[in-house]
Amino acid sequence: MATRRALKGVGAGLLGSFVSRNNDVEGYWGMGVLLRYASERGLHELTIDLLDAAASPVAQNEAPQIVAQHYGAMLKAHLQNAAIDSTKISRVRIEVRFGTSGDLPMPPLATWGRPFVCTAVIVDDRGRAWSNSKAGVCGPHDPRRESRRDRAQWGGTSVPVLTVALERT
Repeated sequence: MATRRALKGVGAGLLGSFVSRNNDVEGYWGMGVLLRYASERGLHELTIDLLDAAASPVAQNEAPQIVAQHYGAMLKAHLQNAAIDSTKISRVRIEVRFGTSGDLPMPPLATWGRPFVCTAVIVDDRGRAWSNSKAGVCGPHDPRRESRRDRAQWGGTSVPVLTVALERT
């Protein structure tokens, strides 16, 4: 069984995927979809609970909830691959703040839009928080401006499923 220190790596892996272009909601970049969702509701922050696969403040079947369910499943896969018992985890959340990069340096501008900072926090059964943060830039989702990912690429679902198998020798 891995030590709790491996939770930092699990958080980094989840966060890297979360802010990447592979975070896909209905064929569009997840960060842009989340920004549009937040902007339409006058929100500057979203919190996604990966243990409960829930997002707040959100209703069922809305973009943050879809992301929460996908990343909740991804969390389970990462914990299993890292040989971490899920009873060693008390909370896991991803916090997204739009309109700021926090204290983090801005990445090179690869797209248009507003800054955001995203933080993955894993709290272990002893109460220690393991966190990772990344800053980025994204614009609100606009289907007139963006091309949609082909659903067939992902076996009929808009969210790719990550499956990693490790062989131990």
